[in-house]
Amino acid sequence: MHYWKFNIGDWGLEMGHLSPQEEGICLRLINHFMATEKPIPKNTAQTYRKLRITEHAVLADQLLEEHFMPDLDGNWVHKPSEKLMDEYHLKGEINRKNGKTGGRPSKKQQNNSISNPSGFEIKPTNNPDGFEIKPTGNPQITLTNNQELETNNQKTKNTNDVYFLEFFKIYPIRPGVTESDFDMAWKQALADGKHAQEMVAGAKRYSVYVIQSQMPSKYIYSPATFLGPEDKYLVDWKVALPLRTDAEITHAYKVECGGDPTQSRFGSYAEMKAFVLNYREKGELKQKPIGVNNG
Repeated sequence: MHYWKFNIGDWGLEMGHLSPQEEGICLRLINHFMATEKPIPKNTAQTYRKLRITEHAVLADQLLEEHFMPDLDGNWVHKPSEKLMDEYHLKGEINRKNGKTGGRPSKKQQNNSISNPSGFEIKPTNNPDGFEIKPTGNPQITLTNNQELETNNQKTKNTNDVYFLEFFKIYPIRPGVTESDFDMAWKQALADGKHAQEMVAGAKRYSVYVIQSQMPSKYIYSPATFLGPEDKYLVDWKVALPLRTDAEITHAYKVECGGDPTQSRFGSYAEMKAFVLNYREKGELKQKPIGVNNG
């Protein structure tokens, strides 16, 4: 690919916790993945040399493990970018098919449509030359109830398709889940009377939760569970992070309380932890910490 669509909001959700140096390295890795349209080899030495990040190899390895996923051969794939590539090639295929069917109408066709806006075809008869046949009394074209219903159903289907693509794009990646799994779960949810817009909104909240809580991918809900009978897509998905280490306490203070750890005046991590717990007790945050298998 020569270019790719950069969504500032999605990037902020995925990369907002990184330092400028980490974000720059991650951007180089993703750009390389998109430009070559190939996984980053598990033997990363040559790729790191090409990207001029060899001196940051340890950090680059950590970023690959955090933001990429290994394929069956152990090479590294960035799933969100893979979806963008699929959309890019799908659009190209559609354009090629349109081109084979004639593409844009010719000027002659356009002129005919202007001179005969009713859409009726005028066929010549044996009238003498110089006589022009003009349609008169053409009936008004009206839709029957069935045609109106079919048109409304098509609009609903097209709208749901757009929402599905958005849901598929933003939903967190769980290993082993395929596009077919997404499709079946989505169609079943619609059949159960669930609203596409609400499911997309729920996926956005859950995506933020997964990123902020640094949830291991194996604990991410499958689409069938997320959209299933328990209606997990309607949950608020506020984050209650573990507080076991100093790093986790700092991260929880930043994410849950909105504070800047570098500007805090706590005398110890114990005081910072107590502040976070007190913040939760006030009812600002009641979602239980992660760490159980979500199925």
